[in-house]
Amino acid sequence: MATLKIISQNKYFKVIEVFGIRFINVKKAGVSIQVDGEVFYKLPSIGSQSNTLMLK
Repeated sequence: MATLKIISQNKYFKVIEVFGIRFINVKKAGVSIQVDGEVFYKLPSIGSQSNTLMLK
């Protein structure tokens, strides 16, 4: 059994993580999984992003 982790949840959507891959329950194209009767769609992987604050 996979470990399911809820990343974010509000009244509009839920983001879960299974095996390090994030899924959202908002309908979109792509890979989907079903958890307890609810369909989750794979989120695109986010590359390395950095927010740099430069002070002068």
